[in-house]
Amino acid sequence: MHNKPHTEETKEKLRKIAKRLHIKPPSRKGISWSKSQTEKMRKIMKGRKITWGKKLSKALLGNTNSLGKRKPKEAFDRIRGEKSPWWRGGITPVYKKIRNSVEYKYWREAVFKRDNWTCIWCNKRGRGELNADHIKPFALYPALRFAIDNGRTLCRDCHKKTDTFGNKSKKQNGL
Repeated sequence: MHNKPHTEETKEKLRKIAKRLHIKPPSRKGISWSKSQTEKMRKIMKGRKITWGKKLSKALLGNTNSLGKRKPKEAFDRIRGEKSPWWRGGITPVYKKIRNSVEYKYWREAVFKRDNWTCIWCNKRGRGELNADHIKPFALYPALRFAIDNGRTLCRDCHKKTDTFGNKSKKQNGL
């Protein structure tokens, strides 16, 4: 099966259908259709069976038996880890594993809680704007990665001003 581009004739037909139905697809990711557009699509799609999802699921996961019944959870274990077609040899960098770990999340939470969810430099509050910053760099002091005394709460703007933001500390130390 090849992904061939649409012919000009097909493109024109699609344009006419979209124009006739007054459907405008979202221009950017994260922007949803209006209620009227959603209602039009619901009416158009009513009664249609969308089978590609089931076919893809069967092809990739083999998650149904010959009777169309779902297989037990153990059947899905065959596509995890090294058995997955997307496996690339366990190449996740160590720093990513650490930053996604439960211990790291507890460290961040403890630092924020200690500083009362407030930037210690400019007193800005709010969960979305705050960063838990390592005073002594994460990369250079592995023993202090989870030390609460080595953390401070900074807003995004104040964090960018630190000597340890991004790769600044590596450049300063010649790494």
